[in-house]
Amino acid sequence: MASVKYTYAKIVAPDTLEFQIRQSQIKVALDNITARSTDCDVSFKQTLDSNDESILTAIVNAHLAIPLLYQGEPTDMDGAKIQRPKAAKAGWANQLHAVTFKTSTLESVNNKSLNPVTRVLANLGFATLKFYASDKTTELTAQQDMANVCYTVLDWKVSHDMEIVGGSFYQADRPETDIWMYTHLAPGILNYPFIQGGVNLRMIGGAASGSGPIDNDGKVAKFLSATQPFVGANLFRSTFIHNAGVQHEGMFLFKLFKSVT
Repeated sequence: MASVKYTYAKIVAPDTLEFQIRQSQIKVALDNITARSTDCDVSFKQTLDSNDESILTAIVNAHLAIPLLYQGEPTDMDGAKIQRPKAAKAGWANQLHAVTFKTSTLESVNNKSLNPVTRVLANLGFATLKFYASDKTTELTAQQDMANVCYTVLDWKVSHDMEIVGGSFYQADRPETDIWMYTHLAPGILNYPFIQGGVNLRMIGGAASGSGPIDNDGKVAKFLSATQPFVGANLFRSTFIHNAGVQHEGMFLFKLFKSVT
């Protein structure tokens, strides 16, 4: 029986997509995947029912075209594992990337680079801050409206490829009222939650009290491209939900590897 082909206008990594499909609830056996520069064919042994086709479409839409990194442990001729410690690819180095800001406060983002010779500061342009009213949709941009801000949204997206390891959030003082923090990767596309369930900053002590940060250590680096498979795949969005007009200062410290050139 000839295989049944499903075509998607999507750039894919065939090995990764195959793994994702085989790990899914799709009941029909996968035959093969053909990837091209602008689209792909996903072929199955027989026609998918509507449920399986919906699952396939969701998998392809959420797919990131990043090849599987794990190819098994390297071994020598005796079958013994070979250990080769390496933090990052050649020409890349570790970097801590800081972003500070204050809720309900215009122009409070600080995300700058310093020239170590001239000591001139320059805005990196990687972080933006937006404010919304209690209806969740009305953006507030005027100083006189800051007293009505209930949602402060911080976007951080670098213009270069990176391998991110983790990150931390610091606050100088513990807020007197609830401030709920959520962080997502690729909002509007993947909506992957790095902070799920919401963190109430009122439950976390501030630096002034000697309390440590909220820390997320991913243990290993994850590659994120600035442009592939789509622009915005490396966008981190942190949303802070608070009482109207609350001003609260915080800082993110992202741990990553990037090219030194």
